[in-house]
Amino acid sequence: MPGRREFLRAGLTGFTGMTLADLYRLQAAVPKTTRREKRAVILVWLRGGCSHLDTFDPKPLATSDYRGPYLPIDTKTPGIQLTELLPRLSQVSDKFALLRSVAHTGGGHPAGSLQVLSGDPAAADKTKPIFPDWMTIAS
Repeated sequence: MPGRREFLRAGLTGFTGMTLADLYRLQAAVPKTTRREKRAVILVWLRGGCSHLDTFDPKPLATSDYRGPYLPIDTKTPGIQLTELLPRLSQVSDKFALLRSVAHTGGGHPAGSLQVLSGDPAAADKTKPIFPDWMTIAS
């Protein structure tokens, strides 16, 4: 049974001078596009979390003043190292993308976070909202 969209298309073909047979013939001539694999994004936003030097960006060649206290370990991805705190994550490094550098035009971390997460191009920090952020309070 044709769906609602097919009925609408058939009704609109009178305006274009096409018959329903013409419409189906044109649809059959269009090559079928292959569906792309569905992908998901999981954003791990560690605001106030552990240092990047202690987890995802160990900087093993830096002097002791700049690198974290934990040893770097190799991952499944050549050229990528994590710290010894993340041994299981290092075994699945071929399954995720790691961003070690993100730039923004904000004046500080709050403005940069807002710009990166929302796409808001304003560089200034926003005023405090009138209503509290209940999700932040609840967490």
